[in-house]
Amino acid sequence: MISAKQILLYMNKIYNGNWDKIFQAIKDKQETDDKAVENIEKEIQHPFVTVLDKDYPALLKSGYKPPVCLFYEGDLALLNRQDLIAISRTNIKDIKNKDFIQDVLNSYVLVSGYDNDADEETLRIAVKNNKKFILILNTSLDDIDYDDEIINYALHNGCLLITEFGFENDEEDYEIHRKYRLFAPILSRLIVASGKKTDLQITLLVDEVLDRGGDVFALPEPPFENSLTNTLIKNGAYLVDSFLDVQGI
Repeated sequence: MISAKQILLYMNKIYNGNWDKIFQAIKDKQETDDKAVENIEKEIQHPFVTVLDKDYPALLKSGYKPPVCLFYEGDLALLNRQDLIAISRTNIKDIKNKDFIQDVLNSYVLVSGYDNDADEETLRIAVKNNKKFILILNTSLDDIDYDDEIINYALHNGCLLITEFGFENDEEDYEIHRKYRLFAPILSRLIVASGKKTDLQITLLVDEVLDRGGDVFALPEPPFENSLTNTLIKNGAYLVDSFLDVQGI
């Protein structure tokens, strides 16, 4: 007999993890290939949970459009911790003081998208100091580079890799929305360091974190600089110039 779990997994494959399309297909009672549905679990090489499972992370389930399927490697329990933090920056120079990052990682578990050189530098500091972290991935676990130093460390040191793509994903225009709805419900704090005047992705994440009662911190740019972080501070984000400012809230 076909289970609801198998149907969700099948829909995940058909619609590349796109929540809206999966929801609409279920709502419309879309016909499925019963044989394909019955055999779908044989195609998965990694652990996974569906939104119907008891061990699906509670914080993630409480978020906006939680993934119907979550594929992972590592310690899934990390998603239930109350000390998860993200450092959002687009340039290595955005945070010049590496000691600040190290202090943050000593007190919080980092959540990262591993999207750019700045993310890589932050994660390398975590690796150097033997810290745990969570990586939210753009691709299926079959498509990541297992020879990558950061990925390799994560897999062998109690970290967590998660993705809502269990199969090959070719829907790049869905990535921005996907990533930030996964970040927001699990974060207790967000540190923003970006010299950009505007950044839609970060702004969306800031709004989501604030809506869920999280704290947003921003590193200031020079006075009168028309920067995203200065705008955030003006609008109520906590101004940060040392780790004590983060720890003291």
